[in-house]
Amino acid sequence: SLHPALNHLAASSDLHQIEQRIRSVFKQLVAELARWAPAEWRPAIWWSAMLIDLPALQYLLEGGKPYPWFAENERLAAWTQSLSGGVAHDTDALVKNRSAGEALFDTWRHCWQQRWPSVDRRARYQLELLQNAILQSRRNLDSAGKVDRVAEAIALERHLIGIFRNQLQTPAAMFAYLGLVWLELVRFRGGAVRLKLVNTQT
Repeated sequence: SLHPALNHLAASSDLHQIEQRIRSVFKQLVAELARWAPAEWRPAIWWSAMLIDLPALQYLLEGGKPYPWFAENERLAAWTQSLSGGVAHDTDALVKNRSAGEALFDTWRHCWQQRWPSVDRRARYQLELLQNAILQSRRNLDSAGKVDRVAEAIALERHLIGIFRNQLQTPAAMFAYLGLVWLELVRFRGGAVRLKLVNTQT
């Protein structure tokens, strides 16, 4: 469980502190995995650390006003500064590889796929299954109809658990684990936001 890594957050912690801690926990985990993973897996693992910042980066790219805690994040601070001049941060790998109008997640995914390790056909097939499960979940959440976000997260979690349990010692299992961590952090963030809202109303 990730909760011990988040327990030090006091009840008085504001949402910005919680957001920063969530990002820190995810990036620390990515760094830990990269240290003991085979060398050929590491480029794709390190690229995964950026995943936690994508929603905020997309928000900035769409003209959102930066939150104060963005200044404490190196990538978000650089994007905030460059976008204030009307252009995206041109030294960022995401910008260099992004097609006009492309969502940052899609750019990130294409770059991540380029960093996959050289593996046999079966292992690559499992990576593709993992990627397709995530893409399908995103499509469902982005659909015009009403979507049960909790049910969608549970469905994705079950799929990731299946990959993790059945494909041990493969890149797919490692990235499935990172996906499970991400889902737990999203749940933690949601619970923290709801608790703060309740506390401000009482």
